[in-house]
Amino acid sequence: MHIITTYTYRLRTSLLLFISSLLVFNAHFAFAQDSNIITNRIIRQLQLYPQEKTYVHTDANHYIPSDRIWLKVYVVEALSHIPTNESRYAYVELISPNGALVSRIKLKENEGAYFGYLDIPANAKTGRYVLRSYTLPSASVENYESIQYIYIGTSKLNSATETKDYTNLYDPAKITTPSPISFKYAGKEIIVSTTLPNDSLYMLAHCRAFPFACKPISITQPIVLDKDSIPQGIISLLLINRYGNLLGSCMLLSANDRERLRLPLIADKPIYKVGGHVHINFDEALLHKGERVDLSVSVRAEQKQDYPATTNILAHFFLSTDITKFLPHAAYFYMYPNRADSLLSHENWMRYNFSNVLKGVYQYGYIKPEQDQMLCGKVRSLLFHQPIVNAKVSIIVPSIGQATATTTDSDGTFCFKGLDLPQQTEYLINASKPNGKENIELIIHENDYPALPTKEKIGECEDTIPAIFGQTENEKDYGGVLLKNVDVVKNKTAEMSRSDAYSRLSEFSFGLKDIEEIDATCMHELLRRVPGIFVRQEKCYIRAVTTVHGEQHPAAIVVDGVFMEEEFDLDRINMMDVARVDIYKGSSTVIWGSRGGSGVISITTRQGGEAVKQVAKLNQQKVVPLGFQSPIDFSRLTEASRTIWWSPTVSQPFIEFDTSARIGNYHITVEGVTNEGRLVYEECDIKCED
Repeated sequence: MHIITTYTYRLRTSLLLFISSLLVFNAHFAFAQDSNIITNRIIRQLQLYPQEKTYVHTDANHYIPSDRIWLKVYVVEALSHIPTNESRYAYVELISPNGALVSRIKLKENEGAYFGYLDIPANAKTGRYVLRSYTLPSASVENYESIQYIYIGTSKLNSATETKDYTNLYDPAKITTPSPISFKYAGKEIIVSTTLPNDSLYMLAHCRAFPFACKPISITQPIVLDKDSIPQGIISLLLINRYGNLLGSCMLLSANDRERLRLPLIADKPIYKVGGHVHINFDEALLHKGERVDLSVSVRAEQKQDYPATTNILAHFFLSTDITKFLPHAAYFYMYPNRADSLLSHENWMRYNFSNVLKGVYQYGYIKPEQDQMLCGKVRSLLFHQPIVNAKVSIIVPSIGQATATTTDSDGTFCFKGLDLPQQTEYLINASKPNGKENIELIIHENDYPALPTKEKIGECEDTIPAIFGQTENEKDYGGVLLKNVDVVKNKTAEMSRSDAYSRLSEFSFGLKDIEEIDATCMHELLRRVPGIFVRQEKCYIRAVTTVHGEQHPAAIVVDGVFMEEEFDLDRINMMDVARVDIYKGSSTVIWGSRGGSGVISITTRQGGEAVKQVAKLNQQKVVPLGFQSPIDFSRLTEASRTIWWSPTVSQPFIEFDTSARIGNYHITVEGVTNEGRLVYEECDIKCED
């Protein structure tokens, strides 16, 4: 309750700030009552369902394998862009070109900021990766998460990057049904008109759902808006009648800098020597009285041919987050706002259902800001899987010597709240019946993360991969990360399997050598490499294998010749104990009888039966959930890194750093947001000579 109250209070404060600067309602008495009802309903919706969105600023756009991505996540209220720390954690994910998750980190709010780093694997393949940041509430709203491209690979510069015109990707001629409301530019004015002959029509203009104008409109009475006086960002023009029915809409991009803070960078010298000291001041003249700014700064030794940025904090918050589809060229369209008209002609503003809101039917958020880490699960009987009520569940953190306990409810479920420990923290969990007996099963619920973005969601956008980066034969697309060459051969007989007649009938086998070379961290990771096997909800299924009734069941799991129960968790098996894995998915399943009808995954351990013994105690679990990342100071891992300096927080009106041994151009990028919701994006270049 406290969370919601605090969030609502902050939103009301934001509304007041926004109203004071943007409100331009027409006060004609003829429609004052109607307009008041309409705007009050919209503001009510904003209060009932406050939303937040994120943006991640990285130290660079182009990296090499083994490099480190330094980053900061900005979390702001969706309406006002005022920073918010209602969510205790922000998440950042690195996603491979084929859509696989490479790594995920969890950032804990630190004095109002979320910053950290993400290490690129040494065997990362060359290509365009996706970097996604979100809080749990922002990920529940389309495009309020931050998705941007970075390039990973060795640089083979052979041509200059060309500035492309992407306008033709969004052709207005494809629109078959024109909207009854439209606009045109006339100098510094925007003329809004309608083709409907109806009386009692209104134009409602809003930005990020805040209504800043509501005026009567007709065929003979167009509306004139001042380009310099409207808010900055996506402007949605709605045609409505007095009953709140939405009749048409159109959108335009306003890039008038009303909500941007200009913060010019002033270097003390135009040229610096290798190893010299650089001092750059911020021009604070445009800061309001009492306005504070939160900044992050990147200094990069760059060449003109480097991989261009696909977005920035202005393009993301003012453009990308207010359209329905992911926009891979956001920085381009924000730079040329007039060219965004064709793009926006295909779009609708969808954050709230305005048709319902205008009629007083409101939408509520179902995901609240995340305040702490939880670990939940269930305790059930071994026979018939019935829930165990009042079972005692204890949790121990060996690294700090902390322990606590709870009991299960009527559904056999439990939940430990208030956990807040760093990454790689190991938890030991034990369950027992009320009478102390341990012949029960403990199930730990997996953390629920938002689904990875699909190619349909983020777009193909292959043209954003610059031709200047060459690709060697050894850097072709083999998946998320490059692995050592491992052949999985049909009917291959693995080591230690000659004595097992069953193994010779398997369709696929991993021998001991294969398992060691692949170095999979868990059984699911290994099995994902088998063609025809897919993993869903931690269960393995074999494609095209169904029952006589057309149903699809998980493949049977056999450990050292013993069938496991359907709920058996493969990840309980230590990969160090596995000697061989055989997969049966065709006619060969007949040797396993009726239980093998959906396919069989047979696991043989090195000691024979040891894995079964290890997992037989089903009332105990050892888990390592995703903990928060402990922040560290910036450091250059290698001389090959082109990031000279990175700071996620700047508390002084200047930045200082020392140049490296690299000569040439240094590109400085500053991004940030003020406590009033004004955004900062500044760039400058300095030279470093020998």
